[in-house]
Amino acid sequence: MTRKPSSLVTATQRDRAPAPPPEIPAAAPPAAATRSGSRKGKKTIAFWADTAAARQLRRLAADEDSTVQDLMLEALDDLFRKKNLPRIAQDGRV
Repeated sequence: MTRKPSSLVTATQRDRAPAPPPEIPAAAPPAAATRSGSRKGKKTIAFWADTAAARQLRRLAADEDSTVQDLMLEALDDLFRKKNLPRIAQDGRV
């Protein structure tokens, strides 16, 4: 059988206000908010490629003293030209 709390315990518990919830620090702003100026107005385009193809692309970029970014923009412009679309991948130029 459980004991009934004494009147002193009941009185002290009744007078206590519940503790306020702990303050949660504000979360850091998302990474997109700190995007560099050169990326403003641009979107990420990602796709899956075979490991050998990714390695070959990086090697080609190194051999041409270029970047994968520049090679992919060139490839995207070549695709647009092949499909008779305006070439707009290179920094928004037509």
